[in-house]
Amino acid sequence: MFGPWHMGATGAALATSITRWFMFLALAGYVLAMRDRRQYGIGGPMAGHWHLEGKLARLGWPMAVSYGLENGAFFAAATFAGWLGALPLAGYQIVLNVMALIYMLAIGIATATAVRVGNAVGRRDRAGLARAGWVGLGLGIVVMLGLAPVLSTWSEAIARIYTDEATVVAIAAPALVLAAWILLVDASQGFLTGALRGAADIWACIGVQFVCFWLICIPACYLLAHPLGFGVPGLLWGLLVGLLAAALLLAWRFKALVAREVRPF
Repeated sequence: MFGPWHMGATGAALATSITRWFMFLALAGYVLAMRDRRQYGIGGPMAGHWHLEGKLARLGWPMAVSYGLENGAFFAAATFAGWLGALPLAGYQIVLNVMALIYMLAIGIATATAVRVGNAVGRRDRAGLARAGWVGLGLGIVVMLGLAPVLSTWSEAIARIYTDEATVVAIAAPALVLAAWILLVDASQGFLTGALRGAADIWACIGVQFVCFWLICIPACYLLAHPLGFGVPGLLWGLLVGLLAAALLLAWRFKALVAREVRPF
């Protein structure tokens, strides 16, 4: 919400809130208007479903903690960028916004992977579990590798979509090249997290994310950006180190999960 109203950050926050409320109302309206809603028990009584609510809560609140750990690391990196000054912060935010946009593809593949893994767990199908997880990871890596040349080749053009400020473009353009590789490892840990969540192995995700994001990523971002003086590139290298550690540990965990007995949650 810029243009004639010039609401700045307040307008951006308001636009986000309006969009989220519209999404909620649209999805709720779609569900309530489904022709086969009775077949799925939509709108029916809750009697006899409280045991399911308990299972969903036991799965849901650890996932919320997991999201908090990951997002907290990115918020910390943004705070460190702010300490560098207004122009470095602007350049960093351009990179982060582009990464977030592309990461929507990773979220879709990770969600599909979680569903496929969950189906395999329900069937007690160990081979299907392995296939769903590794295929999801492989497909996601192919997609991210396909987008890497776009960021590398047109990094300056992408940065200029956001601003004409030469200093900010000079910061954001080379950082977008590095962002292509950050997206690869970030998406990989996202795909593997989806696979583990589909198997209800949520506590492993929390442990890995706490170690990699809070004990590795945040300190690395601060150290590289400030004491060592690398600025915005240092922040991005710190993110890369933490995300790579998470991807490797989650891959090891998924491999161990496949090797044991498959049990529905």
